[in-house]
Amino acid sequence: MTESDTVIAQIHCIKTVYEFFHCLDDRTHDQIVELFPAHGVWDRNGEMLEGRAAIANALANRPADRRTFHAVCNPLVELTQSNRATVHFYLTVYEAKKDMSVRSAPIVPSAVRRCTDSLVFDGSRWLIERKSSSRHLPFA
Repeated sequence: MTESDTVIAQIHCIKTVYEFFHCLDDRTHDQIVELFPAHGVWDRNGEMLEGRAAIANALANRPADRRTFHAVCNPLVELTQSNRATVHFYLTVYEAKKDMSVRSAPIVPSAVRRCTDSLVFDGSRWLIERKSSSRHLPFA
């Protein structure tokens, strides 16, 4: 790969990570599922979701009265092969319930996580082959 090919691949990998959380916060769950290959795995809070059907089912069960905002910070992309990459990043999560008053206390982060996404290039786009995270703050 040339240096420009590498940079373009890195940008597309980061775009995939951002797209995942944009769709999660917008609750466009069908688009999230398409960001995984058929065999994709999401280690979601210790529960292994294997395959698109399991991921779609978990997303369908998200509480309807919960709104989230996921802020991705400091993404670093490591191209391990021409068609494989690992993205390391930090994630700050905010959440609110529909019944919260505008006058409620200021919303504070509900979690700060250290995340790793393993991506694979399927010939046309970068997909999340494996998604995992662990608590970063407060200390586990």
